[in-house]
Amino acid sequence: EGVGNVWVYSTDRPGGQRLTQGGGFAPVWSPDGAWVYFGSPGFSASRIWRRRADLSAPPEQFFEDDGRQVPIEFSSDGNILLYAQVTDAGPDVAILRLGEEPEPEILLPGDSDTWPQTISPDGRFVAFTSSESGRNEVYVIEVENRRRWLISTSGGNLARWSPDGETLYYVQGDGLWSVEVSTDPDFTPAPPRQLF
Repeated sequence: EGVGNVWVYSTDRPGGQRLTQGGGFAPVWSPDGAWVYFGSPGFSASRIWRRRADLSAPPEQFFEDDGRQVPIEFSSDGNILLYAQVTDAGPDVAILRLGEEPEPEILLPGDSDTWPQTISPDGRFVAFTSSESGRNEVYVIEVENRRRWLISTSGGNLARWSPDGETLYYVQGDGLWSVEVSTDPDFTPAPPRQLF
């Protein structure tokens, strides 16, 4: 077909179930495991769709806006979806506050140097990468007031929060690094530490 699709595989039995028929990419589980959210195919107009993981209903379009939308990750309570809003200028770092009508919010206007990576479990902070310094580094932006902090110091990518929100992990070269963070009373990152 020339178009990739999203599949669901069980870890305790062979084979898989095809979640999409007309194409899909960047699948993201909802925290309760009931839904899979994904980007629909289309270079100029990718939208965020979703489907029940048990395939009990057909896929449904969940959200659309200008440009392309790529789902990234949910906050642990399922109330916020981090996504990339890709326009001609580059990918915006954006969130959707979920409710009856999803409310989009651009945290960081897009350029070719940025990409959203991971949202803290409590939904207060978003880690993203930017090459504005000349190489990819991991940064954190606060959702409410847009304050920013540099996390990595010698390059970094593929950031992920720990489930308790107290550590950021990222890849630098061939190594995995971690940064312990404190959020009370203010966001304070510790120096990076190489794990292996």
